[in-house]
Amino acid sequence: MAKNWAIAIGINKYYNLQPLNYAKRDAEAMRDWFKEEARFNEVFLFTEDSPCIEPL
Repeated sequence: MAKNWAIAIGINKYYNLQPLNYAKRDAEAMRDWFKEEARFNEVFLFTEDSPCIEPL
């Protein structure tokens, strides 16, 4: 059986660009949809608040 994975990325604050208002909220909504409605096996959410990913 195939496994479905999704990545949702929502960044509101950028260094050299105008900030966005709803990117984080939209990514959180997509994460919830992938988990609850689409029933994906793994869903990863990345926002400006996400903890840093440590290298292996």
